[in-house]
Amino acid sequence: MLSAVVPPGTCTGKPSDQFEHTFDGLVKFLTSNKHVVIRNKRDASIGGWDGAVMDVTFASGDGCSDGEYADLMIGVDPSHGAFGITPSMAGARLYLLHNPKTTTALAIVIDDAARGGSDYGDKKDWYSVAQSVVDTFAFAP
Repeated sequence: MLSAVVPPGTCTGKPSDQFEHTFDGLVKFLTSNKHVVIRNKRDASIGGWDGAVMDVTFASGDGCSDGEYADLMIGVDPSHGAFGITPSMAGARLYLLHNPKTTTALAIVIDDAARGGSDYGDKKDWYSVAQSVVDTFAFAP
């Protein structure tokens, strides 16, 4: 879980200068990014905060010299770092929530979803198993 995220700049490890550093700016970046495939985007509410949930898979690298990946977001204070997806990952379920205290988004990422079922041996979908944990989250108003 990342408490503050914004759209990334291409290969910079820093926030974008082309998209607003807001929930809407991050959603616009993700849904217009040719390097990822977004599926099942829909409204979501977790712990009293509203936003969106979407499934993200790798389509192509950003063309960065330090590896093959596609940037998804950049954590900003109090979060940090660049977060992306690689060709070896099965995908990620990304929850983006409006943070009522800032203009940035809160992100919950269930990444590297197991292919063919959860690690519990029950053959349940990994996202469904992880959802039960996400559903327990509560955020202070």
